[in-house]
Amino acid sequence: CRDAGWPDCFNTGLFVLALKTSKEDKRWSVMYADTLTRLFEDSARVVESVLPMVEVCYGDDNVSKILASIQDECVRQARGTFNNFLQTRNVIDIVTAINENEQLDSELKLDQVLEQIKEQREAFLTAVNNTRTLTDNILKLAKGFEVKCEKTFTESLMKKIQSCLSGLRDVQSDFREVLRKGEMNLCKMAVYSKMHPVIAEVASISHVLSEDTFYSLELEDPWLHEVVKMFGEVVVPLESLLHSEIYHSVVATSISEMTEYLEKLVMTCSFGQLGGLLLDKRLRTLVSYLSSITEWSVREKFARLNMIAMLLSVDGIIEIPDLYSSTAPLSIQDIRKCLKLRTDFRREDIEKVVKEL
Repeated sequence: CRDAGWPDCFNTGLFVLALKTSKEDKRWSVMYADTLTRLFEDSARVVESVLPMVEVCYGDDNVSKILASIQDECVRQARGTFNNFLQTRNVIDIVTAINENEQLDSELKLDQVLEQIKEQREAFLTAVNNTRTLTDNILKLAKGFEVKCEKTFTESLMKKIQSCLSGLRDVQSDFREVLRKGEMNLCKMAVYSKMHPVIAEVASISHVLSEDTFYSLELEDPWLHEVVKMFGEVVVPLESLLHSEIYHSVVATSISEMTEYLEKLVMTCSFGQLGGLLLDKRLRTLVSYLSSITEWSVREKFARLNMIAMLLSVDGIIEIPDLYSSTAPLSIQDIRKCLKLRTDFRREDIEKVVKEL
């Protein structure tokens, strides 16, 4: 039955309130975040109104009991809401079910299947956005509540309050872990599956170039064009769908994946000097483009690749000692492997230079 002493959201149930939100409502995409924010705000109001009376009438010893009761109910409802929106977040299950079902009903039209995938995609993005908003709101609530209590309650009572607030921070940690996994799933499903085939084409291209081919690729580079196109069509549109911090995190994670994958591919190829110069130009163009689509720093993610390109584009092997420093992103062993990719460098010359580093 309804308890007049609890906040209204405790009496009605958080996920019930969330599910009443219409899709036409402008706050629908963050409905779970709004509902949990309301829970935390109402909990704070209960504490603010009840604890002074408890402290005066019943003594400090009973304050912790009240706080523990409120915390338990708050965590119960928060986890209930969290479990509710998790049910809508698994896009992988939908796609896998479609792929594995070899006997789809012949009457099920392709547009119906695509509509189902679209709905699940929207639900997944909503869940990721909600999780990010929740982590921010929980932190703000905990900090704000603690500051306000410090001005109101005694030092001994504040220790009890801080102990209760630690439970709220544990909930925030749970949401952060969910957010991390959600971002990684988003990268794997929406970005990596389209990025890898495009990047992999670099391994099928010759990097021992004639001058005519080099100058031609300087003017029009199909591989570079496809990489930039892929990011423009797959990654950039996510900016309008995701929380700003999530979008930039996805971009940064995707760039890290791209540079690691590209490095592995480059280390399987053979290069002439012009091929190394072309790789250097490609990397500089990518750094410039990727810096324009995210606020986060991009250059350091290309540090290893940039040095590889520098080693592959030198005029002669005698230049290598002048390019090396103890703070270089490549180890001596990495440099040896890289120099062996140059078809015009003799193995004995490589070993001699490496020993001088």
